Amino acid sequence: MSFLQLIAVIFLLSIAAMCAREPTTSSNKYVVEAINPKASDNYIVQKGDSLYAIGFRFGIDYQQLAIWNQIEAPYWLEEGQSLQLSPPSNYVRLPPAGDTAITENQINKSSEKSGIDWQWPIQGKLIKPFSLETNKGIDISAKFGQTVHAAAAGKVVYSGDGVLGYGNLLIIQHDKHYLSAYANNQQLMVKTGDTVNKGQAIAELGQVGERVYLHFEIRRNGIPVNPIDYLTDK
Repeated sequence: MSFLQLIAVIFLLSIAAMCAREPTTSSNKYVVEAINPKASDNYIVQKGDSLYAIGFRFGIDYQQLAIWNQIEAPYWLEEGQSLQLSPPSNYVRLPPAGDTAITENQINKSSEKSGIDWQWPIQGKLIKPFSLETNKGIDISAKFGQTVHAAAAGKVVYSGDGVLGYGNLLIIQHDKHYLSAYANNQQLMVKTGDTVNKGQAIAELGQVGERVYLHFEIRRNGIPVNPIDYLTDK
């Protein structure tokens, strides 16, 4: 190989290396990030399941589940259907350049921007506070059979006992971002598909062992947030 040929090869290799290091971008300056799924992240739909309840159970935004599984509104599911609980292999996420992860504190600080008029779901004593690790909502001690009220207006997207650990559970969708959940009821007074008003009676409180309390959650885009930040002074 001549000296000139050697120089040409080095030049071409340098250009190739520079191209390999350059990030792939789209015309709107979003970075394309491929996400690898976990092979075991599949769920078989059971009788009575809904996309909202499955997302609630696994801590995934129902809209994200719909995208990953190519399910369109109104999100009908069939018993025995397999749902992927992580992004498919050909899925790409397009986060804005320089975007950073949202912390729990940042989510809580944005509570006043929810645009939803909230109220306490039941009269009682707060016996267990919110913790993202150990208690994804708050526990409110009250009387057996006491009326549970909708914390805000919305649509009932789940009414049943199919979510392990929640007993008779209601999930209400308030807008495309917010859901509220009411667990440990003895009787549910509304059904899936019903529209409810703020303060409407939706359930009667039940009992867990020897304790009588409502477990109440608010989730924003599938992520549990501290209900106190939304309910205080309402």
